[in-house]
Amino acid sequence: METQTGELGCPKCGSVKYIADTKGFSTGKAVAGAILTGGIGLLAGTLGSKDVVLTCVGCGHKYKPGEGKPVHSEEYLAQIDAQVKELLKEGKDAAAINLLKEKKDMSNWDATLKCGEIKQNLGIKAKGCAGVLLLLITLGGAMTFAIIGVFC
Repeated sequence: METQTGELGCPKCGSVKYIADTKGFSTGKAVAGAILTGGIGLLAGTLGSKDVVLTCVGCGHKYKPGEGKPVHSEEYLAQIDAQVKELLKEGKDAAAINLLKEKKDMSNWDATLKCGEIKQNLGIKAKGCAGVLLLLITLGGAMTFAIIGVFC
């Protein structure tokens, strides 16, 4: 099974829609060059002006070619979602969170929220304090013990 489409998406949002352009003249470099070396330093403004910059249409993030993240096929993403659902049904929340972090390149916070959303859609309810404890351990905050006292 193919896991990637061969495309690179925006490193921030994953969108494959972008605008390619060159950096252009840098006024900041020109001013710094002029201060350091005089009039000839104005040429410093042209340094790097031919470098290509990609701007994401989805979020506006600017990045260099090759800095994008691989875009996974829909089939691969559906398979990961199915594995996460099975882990959550078995009560293996931490394994589901780790799977999302590893395979979908999610942050700890986003993976935890996604698992909570999936559990809610599946009708899986937290059992006592275990769900709250797992969430707090996963997030690992300084307020963990204070919050435990509130919820448990």
